[in-house]
Amino acid sequence: MRDLGDTTAYLRRGMREILCLALFFFTFLACEYLFDARMVEFVPSSEVVIYESIVVGASVIGFFVRPFLYYRCPQTIDATSDITGVLLVSALLLMIMAVRF
Repeated sequence: MRDLGDTTAYLRRGMREILCLALFFFTFLACEYLFDARMVEFVPSSEVVIYESIVVGASVIGFFVRPFLYYRCPQTIDATSDITGVLLVSALLLMIMAVRF
């Protein structure tokens, strides 16, 4: 049987994970909206879905690569997260400042 300290730590961890997931979805939906709004300026609205599918496909690759790195090369997971964050911020800035496709 767990003592009260283990239960509190378990609940705090669960709350942290739920908050991180909520922030992820909020950020994801905001970026997707920004992507759609910007892409309409460069391509016909009927083609935006095609480009959005490419972006979602790239993120699916990330979902498969991250667990592989976590279990096979756990020492590289922090560096991978840092690189991914820098690339994400760079892509968002480029998308916001884009004048041409």
